Amino acid sequence: IRFVEGINLELTKAEKRTYLIKFCALEALNGAAQCAYSIFILLFLRSRGLGDFQSGLVVSLNALASVAGRYLFSYLSDRTRRPKAVLLGLAVLEVLLAAPFLADLPITALIACSALYHLVAQSLPSMIDSWFFKTCYGFEEKFSIPMLFNVITVTIFGALNGLMADHL
Repeated sequence: IRFVEGINLELTKAEKRTYLIKFCALEALNGAAQCAYSIFILLFLRSRGLGDFQSGLVVSLNALASVAGRYLFSYLSDRTRRPKAVLLGLAVLEVLLAAPFLADLPITALIACSALYHLVAQSLPSMIDSWFFKTCYGFEEKFSIPMLFNVITVTIFGALNGLMADHL
């Protein structure tokens, strides 16, 4: 296997298949997590006494944090040239930032945690994509396959989460 500045130029067919399976799994898991959180946060905020307008403001704050996070962590990934390390670090942070929702914290602290969670969690797709392109140089035509797994998962889990929300 030849490398140029940390980029893999030649992969065997078995390696390509292995990476493709990994990236499909990562995209599917990421899509499922995004769907689950989208439904959860609205129901959670309502259970904590926030109205529709206030919940909408929190969702807007989360979207703003998402934009900032994608820029920040993409920049970090590009500067370090280690998208896999950035991705793994973000995954750990995502779990840690989800933990405060289990505690009985003031709503302002939970809103801040929600924004930080989005800063991190919404950066994961960019890191998965960056890792794919760095790892699978010359294999980019297969990029649509992992993305398809993300779309399928988002579609299925979005529908399932909507059905569960109706029953709560």
